[in-house]
Amino acid sequence: MVLGLGTGEVVALHHSAVPRKNRHGQWLRKDGSVVQPGDPDNMIDWMGNEGIRVSSILNMIEKIPVEKAMEKHKATLVSVLHMDKNVATIASENKITPSKKYVMNRSESTASSTQYFEIQLSEVKEMQQDWKENATSLVPGLVLSEPLYPMSTEKAHRNFFYIHVESDKSPWEIAADLEGLPQIETCTPDLEMSTDIR
Repeated sequence: MVLGLGTGEVVALHHSAVPRKNRHGQWLRKDGSVVQPGDPDNMIDWMGNEGIRVSSILNMIEKIPVEKAMEKHKATLVSVLHMDKNVATIASENKITPSKKYVMNRSESTASSTQYFEIQLSEVKEMQQDWKENATSLVPGLVLSEPLYPMSTEKAHRNFFYIHVESDKSPWEIAADLEGLPQIETCTPDLEMSTDIR
């Protein structure tokens, strides 16, 4: 399962990972040496991950024919899908999330809105440089990309950016798309959260 940060919702099912390779196509460990049979996953230098979004799975279930005995189960899944869409639309119409329209399905949207994300760039210098030079062509609707910690002297903080994206997709869909780029290690939507602080 791929869980949404801040919500705990299952947003996707992990499908595959992309390992770093040398010029001979061999997988590499984090230390740069070639992966050996029996190496654990945490030694491999994974560049990215790929998942299948839950909304895509549910949309497919809605379209496929099933046996009579399975129709009740299919109807339950489909009703959950429509309930989630309705909740998202109601929240948007009542401005529960100001300035950030949360749209589950592109076809329901009438206009784009600015959404905000914190990203961590890949540790690979070439990927970082590629992001800095080509971010606007890599991300449709990118409005702004700025360092998250502009005054920090910590080397690791240089990989963190705060970005604004104009899109009619849901924040989790955009985050999944962004994490599919080899330049980005992680992407977290900057969403309002309820707390127990008064």
